[in-house]
Amino acid sequence: MQQDYYALSAYEYQYWKTTPMPEPHYLKGSFVLVFGEYEQVLPSSYLKGLHASLKDEAIVEDDGLFQFNHQCIRTVTGGRAWLGILCQFGGMLMAIGGIVFIIGNLLISMFLAFHSVSKAIDSIFVLMPLSLSLLFGGVLLLLLVRLPPPYSDYIFGKAGPSLELNRQTGMITFWLYGWLTGRLKSKQSYNFMEFIPYLQPLVSPTPTSAGCNIIFVHKDDMSLQFSSVGLANFSSIADGLAWWDFIQCYMDVAQPLPNSPTLEVCRHLDPTSAKYDLAIGRDPRYWRDMSEQEYQWAEQAMAEKINRIYC
Repeated sequence: MQQDYYALSAYEYQYWKTTPMPEPHYLKGSFVLVFGEYEQVLPSSYLKGLHASLKDEAIVEDDGLFQFNHQCIRTVTGGRAWLGILCQFGGMLMAIGGIVFIIGNLLISMFLAFHSVSKAIDSIFVLMPLSLSLLFGGVLLLLLVRLPPPYSDYIFGKAGPSLELNRQTGMITFWLYGWLTGRLKSKQSYNFMEFIPYLQPLVSPTPTSAGCNIIFVHKDDMSLQFSSVGLANFSSIADGLAWWDFIQCYMDVAQPLPNSPTLEVCRHLDPTSAKYDLAIGRDPRYWRDMSEQEYQWAEQAMAEKINRIYC
């Protein structure tokens, strides 16, 4: 490991494997995963449908918040996103309700007009303000959701980092926000070696397919945990295990970065990967120079390899 680039806390399985595994927690229906058995595979989430974007030289995703590069994988939270969802669906319901009330009010008024014009007018004056209020309120909420920045930030809060897996430091970082205010409450960091990984099989409503979730729980505190949700979308349990292999290789600084299309453009910035690629003579544009047909073949070959290993 190159200490001038990687922090002393960086994860290396070859040193960690001599440390006794912490006692796992009891998680019903879940299975503890094994460290160190690298297969060098990629989950479908990190291959499928990426060919078109590979032509962009700025493929490394880094907007200051969400990141997926040689240094870290970071997810983002949407501030007071719950308020945006509430405005969106609440506004739709209110607007639809207002329109329905207006139509209903007019129909009732037309019916009453056959018997008494005064009753029809009274009906309009009593019910129409409520109907228009619902419609106006719904339209206002829908417009709030579509406010451009920075005005939307005042209402719904700014997006902020949520979870980070840092290869360079070996740390897992959580940003915790108040659910009501969206303001940052605390930032907590723990070493990757302090988390126990679990495979949690998930059965879909149709018995013909199944997926899984990978959960990482802190060895001392079960409230400190994160999962694969937001980091990958699995098509099967085998695909989930491929993602576990990907995360291990990504965090282990003794291993080169996983051979992922989205990491190819920054491999030379990671010392271990640069040294490995030079030794094997890896084409620095292996993924980016593939034709669409070649990429599909490579994607299919990876899926078959995953099924051979894990099924």
